[in-house]
Amino acid sequence: MARRPSQRRNFKEEEENDLNLTPLMNVISILIPLLLFSLRFVQIAALEFSAPQMNNVKNTQQEKKEVALNLTLAITNAGYKLKGSSEIVPGLKEGITIPLLSTQVECRRYLDTAPPPRAVNTGKCKDATQKMSFQVFNNLELNKKLKEVKDAHTDESTIGIEISNEMEMEALIDAKDAARSYGGDVKTYGIYGKEGTEKIDLFRNTLIKPNQIK
Repeated sequence: MARRPSQRRNFKEEEENDLNLTPLMNVISILIPLLLFSLRFVQIAALEFSAPQMNNVKNTQQEKKEVALNLTLAITNAGYKLKGSSEIVPGLKEGITIPLLSTQVECRRYLDTAPPPRAVNTGKCKDATQKMSFQVFNNLELNKKLKEVKDAHTDESTIGIEISNEMEMEALIDAKDAARSYGGDVKTYGIYGKEGTEKIDLFRNTLIKPNQIK
């Protein structure tokens, strides 16, 4: 059946207005699998832990206070006695005795006198170029033992020195020098010992405790 000219024109306009969605659907059907493959899934893990209790912190602080070294060096006419509250260094808690050392001493430092302890050494040096045998404090052995204590208690830097009023001042000075550092020159009345290639601080803080020797 033939259409009128006006009807044929309207029919063509309706055909032109219809959209062809087939290409778009084909593209979407391709993109969906690609998007699914590119998704990243988040993994959630649970960590179990318990917060520290305040009581444990207080107990730890109390333990640190209880294990304070309290290092003490007594200078007597018999030698040195080193003592502290350490359980790590063998014998320190009971007291480590470092007896006097019998050795040849250069007299240039002690002309007309004797090295300490003079209560033990009654002889006198008469010639500065002479060497005489005396009983002297073993500062090298003291230095080695203090290095051992320092290795076990690296945070400690204080040592108390007990000395009587009768003890010579040279003995106190030499003991302080031996306690101050390791690796430098440590005097033993004319004998010098190189105990290490690098100087290491030991116990630089000194507390003098007179008249407490028992």
